Amino acid sequence: CYKAMFNGNDQMIATCGSDRMVCVWDLRKAAKPLVINKDSESCVMACDWAEDNKHVLSSTMNGVINSLNIETNKFVLKHDTLALTPDIESNIIYSLKAVKNHPNKKTTNLFTIGAENQLIYMCDYDPSAKYEAWLLEILQKYEGHSYGIRDV
Repeated sequence: CYKAMFNGNDQMIATCGSDRMVCVWDLRKAAKPLVINKDSESCVMACDWAEDNKHVLSSTMNGVINSLNIETNKFVLKHDTLALTPDIESNIIYSLKAVKNHPNKKTTNLFTIGAENQLIYMCDYDPSAKYEAWLLEILQKYEGHSYGIRDV
């Protein structure tokens, strides 16, 4: 397991790891995962909850950001970050974390992403968007590191 993140009310936890799985555990029942998703195409490096507690965003070794709807156990987003930096061969997303209490109240699901391409991204995720292209918006790109970003 690479990451384990509590949801907003601390009743569930999402885990991810090298087995390409995202699991969601109901801590009130615990024994077995409530959701097991095996649809990731590579190791799942990080995960965190969207504000609605119905979606778990995850990032992979292949540089893909996914959003898992835990009610349907289906990915509703598959965003390839290599499109952001087409001159590199790979872009492992090491860190993906929800930003709580950001001063910009217009955004509801802010996430930071730390990647192999030496960049940090601030993204907004809207699970109610009509089209997949609208689900994830890169709001800001932070530059300055000379090696991959392991944690934000």
